[in-house]
Amino acid sequence: MLRPGMDLRTHNVKPKVMYDTQLVLEASVAANRFNGEYVKENETRYTKDTNGDVMYNNEHATKWVVDRIKNKSLVYFLVTNKLPDPKWNKEENEFLQTVKIKITDADVQVAKDIKSHFKGKLFEALGGKLNEYVENIWKTLDTEQVSAREIGLLVSTPSAYYRDANKESIENTVLENCVNEYIGSVGDKIEGSVKVINAMYSTNYEAYIYTGIYDGKFLVNFWNGKELAKKDETINIKAKIKRLGLSKFYKGAWETSLNYVRKVDNKKELTKEKAFDAIVEGLKIISGDKK
Repeated sequence: MLRPGMDLRTHNVKPKVMYDTQLVLEASVAANRFNGEYVKENETRYTKDTNGDVMYNNEHATKWVVDRIKNKSLVYFLVTNKLPDPKWNKEENEFLQTVKIKITDADVQVAKDIKSHFKGKLFEALGGKLNEYVENIWKTLDTEQVSAREIGLLVSTPSAYYRDANKESIENTVLENCVNEYIGSVGDKIEGSVKVINAMYSTNYEAYIYTGIYDGKFLVNFWNGKELAKKDETINIKAKIKRLGLSKFYKGAWETSLNYVRKVDNKKELTKEKAFDAIVEGLKIISGDKK
């Protein structure tokens, strides 16, 4: 009777292919840098093979082309220094033949920072419950070698690290700048400037979710169907206070929730005022009231 892992021809257990954990992590950082984020699946398109000789009804045949490759494939390419077999994945093979990617010194340093970050998470959780995803990351990072199954976890680890770093940066900004006060009462209309400290698009709600600092000291959050601003951008808004409460994400900071948020372009409004004043002045001159 064959046991799992046995070769059908030899009845011998196949040796599991293992990879150096540190190298996989460094390659994962490089892949995340190359794509700018964690890409789980290839982004492809169907296009005319204008360079090929195959014709159908006097037209070039079509073929799949990879526009953006998943991080996992980049990691395997960097770790093994081999292209995928074109018989099994011709599109990835063609894409990687033209890719210029390597692990840089900066990637190596980020990999070290990632290990320190998740080791710190482990110490923070001593005596308490550690998030299962974070726990799995640390258990994997704490080994010298990983199997193909564990590579998938490490590939997503840089993305998790950057999310944590961004959240911690925002928390520090909130603690340093925001007061334990609310802008006003529920239902109040407000107008002022907001520095956006976090902006993300929710596909579930089909809306942009913003966190910002209003008038330099009040923590606010609001949703909008339009992209009103990007992170670190300051905009002027008109809005209505929807809810007052403690923040769920930033260590219990006092947070004012807004709705009916509208971006105000003060430059345009000022131009209209000046134009109106100019018209009034012109009418006075024409009527002889002013010389």
